[in-house]
Amino acid sequence: MALRASQFINAPYTITTTTSSKGLANFEHCTVSPTAPAGPITLTLPSDAFVGNKVKVSVFNRTDVTFTTGNVIPIMNLAEDLTIDQEFYTVELVYVDSSIGWRIS
Repeated sequence: MALRASQFINAPYTITTTTSSKGLANFEHCTVSPTAPAGPITLTLPSDAFVGNKVKVSVFNRTDVTFTTGNVIPIMNLAEDLTIDQEFYTVELVYVDSSIGWRIS
């Protein structure tokens, strides 16, 4: 049985915590731990995404979080990484299609 992308839209998130760079999975809500040292961190977005897949990241006490796909899939319709240099935020990215790639929702 083939699954349609719309079947994934309301999938529950898997909750994780990290103190270092890591790869994210589809439908993962990753919290960057407030006990992590204040320095750059890189989160790799899933390369096996379907339309409607999502990831969510909550960041506490850290700046310079870079989201990357290794330029395999665009982020916000650009073939480059996305860096957010704010503290105390939650961001959700949704996979739109192969042209736009991942975008902030």
